[in-house]
Amino acid sequence: MAEMRLFAEIIFWTAVVAIAYTYAGYPLLLMLLSKLRGKPVQRREVTPPVTVIVRLSVPITSSSPSMLLSWKPPAKTPDSKPIQ
Repeated sequence: MAEMRLFAEIIFWTAVVAIAYTYAGYPLLLMLLSKLRGKPVQRREVTPPVTVIVRLSVPITSSSPSMLLSWKPPAKTPDSKPIQ
């Protein structure tokens, strides 16, 4: 019985130490290492080389199909460009 209690205590304290290391120990270790081996970060403005256009289709459900038939897409303006 004492062996089982010792085993349970070892498992419990191992779990406590693992959780404490996860939430406190690892961040403190990283902070210490960054102070010892710190490299300055060069911040600069970055502009992405590609513009992404997303097309989205939304299915519309309706209890009245005639309502969907009467819908018309908005008129195109002269400055609008088609999406390919």
